[in-house]
Order: sequence, then structure tokens, then C-alpha cells
Amino acid sequence: MRREGEIPAANAARVKRRDLSPEASSGQADLDLNSFYVLALNSDATISVVDPLFGFGSTKLLALIPLPANGYDWAMTQDQAKLFVSIPEKKQVAVIDTSRWEVSHHIDACPPGSRSSPMGNIFGPPGEGP
Repeated sequence: MRREGEIPAANAARVKRRDLSPEASSGQADLDLNSFYVLALNSDATISVVDPLFGFGSTKLLALIPLPANGYDWAMTQDQAKLFVSIPEKKQVAVIDTSRWEVSHHIDACPPGSRSSPMGNIFGPPGEGP
């Protein structure tokens, strides 16, 4: 997740050859990975949002987002405004507003009486789940 207003370097996935002479070294990395946030699906039904900049041996926890049960998988919109997290135990998808790092609402993913999701298999490996 990029910080608001920051754009990653073009061709970030490519490794660029650098001239290692002292006059060619600018002291800056080709890609600053510290311009992104780190998100983790935790085993206690939460999502941690961390600023990866390290200061004095620790990280900065920006948000701890509670979920109604453990999340299984997630997807983000292309504009990174919303994060969708599947919650198999509740047969729901949590919609997270990334500008506030809060759950905005839940979507029921399975129609009543159904064992599968109309959106595809977002609840686990085939043959498993509710």
C-alpha cells in the first residue's frame, strides 16, 4: 500500500545496473520500499497496518483492524481505496476503507442455503469450507 501522494519509481521491478564509482553514487536507492505500508492478516481476527520505517529498533503500528472472524484472503481495488477481506466463518467479505483503515461494511458472500460464493471460491481450497 503506497502512502498518499507518493508514487513508486518507474520500472521498480527491474534491477538497474549502477556505476559504483564514488562520483556516481547518490546515496539513494533505486526504489524506496519505505514509501509503502505493510499489512498482515493476523491469526487473532485482526489486520495490522504498519509503517515499515524503523526507528530505534521498532516499527510504527498505524492501525489494528478488527474482523468478526479470521480473514482468509484479500484483494485491493486498483486505486487502493478499498481492501476486500474474505471471512469464511461468517460467509462475508469485509470492506475496508484504506483512507481511515476501518471496516466500512460487510457483504454477505453466500446466498441463504448456498454453500458456495457467487463471487467464486474466496473461502478456501476447493472441497473445504462452510
